[in-house]
Amino acid sequence: VDSDTTLTVGDAPAGATSAVAQLAPTDPAADAPMGRVEFIEVDGGVEIRYNLSGLPGAGPFGFHVHENG
Repeated sequence: VDSDTTLTVGDAPAGATSAVAQLAPTDPAADAPMGRVEFIEVDGGVEIRYNLSGLPGAGPFGFHVHENG
């Protein structure tokens, strides 16, 4: 994935329980990753859907999740 690529996976199904994390640079002039990650409760677990852009260079990329905060 290069910095001009946007990774996208659809929207949550109607009625699904979900949470959203918005990624935004603290400095609007910064060349930083931005986008949205959505966590959707599904039978047996959580589905993660994302739309990200501005990732540096080639992947692979990863992220971690905190239970609180």
